[in-house]
Amino acid sequence: MKKLYLSSFFTWLLVIGLADAQQPLVRPTLTQGTSALSVQGLIDDDGDDFGANIAVSAGRFFMDYIEIGGRVGLGFRGSDVLDIAIAGYGEYNVDLMTLWFPYVGGSLGLGYVEFFDEDDTFLELQTYGGVRYFFVDHASIGGELALKLATEDIYNQFEDKFDWEIRIRTTWYF
Repeated sequence: MKKLYLSSFFTWLLVIGLADAQQPLVRPTLTQGTSALSVQGLIDDDGDDFGANIAVSAGRFFMDYIEIGGRVGLGFRGSDVLDIAIAGYGEYNVDLMTLWFPYVGGSLGLGYVEFFDEDDTFLELQTYGGVRYFFVDHASIGGELALKLATEDIYNQFEDKFDWEIRIRTTWYF
């Protein structure tokens, strides 16, 4: 199923890339003092259960192209699994002088997961990278690949401490 998500993600990036034939009248800038509000999420089906995850982030650029902030997330898998997470994050954006901005980032957070009649608290480290496309000067849509490492076996039906996922994100700047 992740291969389907990966191929869909790259097809989506190709379509947006072909649509980027014209430059905007106003070029987006990610400069010191700019604030950002993001919503990101994913839908997953591992063959046994359907899952979804959504997160809201708020950040501020304390230097040009470097953002720090906080994130709150909520996820579920099937009817028996719920997870809640809060994290701090940092991102570095690369200005290619186009509407495309590649970025890399990382986060460290605390999470809580309930599965069946058990629960657990865990620390989670994430590294991620992606690209965002500015469709107007103050808003972007993008995709990212995230690698996640937790202190407990919370991934892949509670058998692994490591996982990866592809997320879609939209961000507004003000």
